Amino acid sequence: MVRPLRVSYLALSERYKEHHAGYTHAFSIAQHLRKKGVSLTLYFKGDSLQHFRTGSLPISTLVLPHSHRLFSFLSFIRSYRFLRRETKHADLIHERFHVNPIDLLFIHDKKYMLEVNDPAFVLYFGLKGKVYSYLTRKKLQRCDAVITQTETLKKILQHYTHKPIFVIPNGVDTHLFSPHLNGISVRKKYHLSQTQKVVGFLGSFNLWHGVQDILLFAKALPDVTFFCIGDGPLFNEVREHTREQKNIILAGAQPHERIPSYLAACDLFIAPFNPARFPSLERFGFWWCPVKLFEYMAMGKPTVSYDYLEINTILKGAGVLVAPGDHAAFIAALRILLAKKTMRDALGKKAVLRARESTWEQRAADTLAAYEQILR
Repeated sequence: MVRPLRVSYLALSERYKEHHAGYTHAFSIAQHLRKKGVSLTLYFKGDSLQHFRTGSLPISTLVLPHSHRLFSFLSFIRSYRFLRRETKHADLIHERFHVNPIDLLFIHDKKYMLEVNDPAFVLYFGLKGKVYSYLTRKKLQRCDAVITQTETLKKILQHYTHKPIFVIPNGVDTHLFSPHLNGISVRKKYHLSQTQKVVGFLGSFNLWHGVQDILLFAKALPDVTFFCIGDGPLFNEVREHTREQKNIILAGAQPHERIPSYLAACDLFIAPFNPARFPSLERFGFWWCPVKLFEYMAMGKPTVSYDYLEINTILKGAGVLVAPGDHAAFIAALRILLAKKTMRDALGKKAVLRARESTWEQRAADTLAAYEQILR
């Protein structure tokens, strides 16, 4: 009998059950790798050393050192010793890049897959930039291969390493996110009639997500409700404006399992990304692979966004894309789609087909194939 592949997946940039796309990605890939017979343990950062299971997936939370808390460093020593013992018999260590040297301290002769999902290592200056640069260079030297999410990111990384780079985009759970869900209960909760036109936004309230532009869209379309799910640094600022603009609803952050019912209450979705407000997107081009675009598509409704290469690659005709930064064209696209249900339905059918090609199960299969290549 062939022994199963043993993998330690370090997702130490994420917290367990955090409302963050990075958590969704790591957990979903790990869960489906287990279903494919990989003996995998997933590690997140936490406030204490804990061990538990979610279904068949073993998970541990580790304490990482914090410059402001001495006791966290002492707890880190305990976590480090535990992790070193736990990974002793692993065939492969898969690290979702995090600014810590923990993997470099003990992996030595093990196969090492480094996952790099942004170019942060070349964005910072001063001491922080030096630390990022040094650790990234060491990890790229040590790893056997790299996984990243887009072709744009691959081109960036090729300037810093000659190791094999596998492009594996984000995905979606098409059992959880489905066009068959209805949002009746959510509409009732927020006092929205079944005939009210609702535009949905899911994401972090950060500058580059374009949340401030939603205020502009809502003002131009006063008869449309903009239903926003998520939170972040700009949440309070946007909330202040909703006192004047009554057609914006802020639902706040929601547990991942509830998000599909919230999205089901919408007629279509928006992704008004603004790279000009995020240095790395402006400097390198739109390198991002947003999880929410896959979740939008799985709901069977179209998305309005901007015509960046990677967004076009993800949606593949499952929405309407306008010239980056063209607010007037964005608003016009919303008007047209909201007025034409047949057009929304046609684009929604394309969206569902695209989502079915982009499941976490498929992404896990691609990840396993990458493992097998570096283990040969």
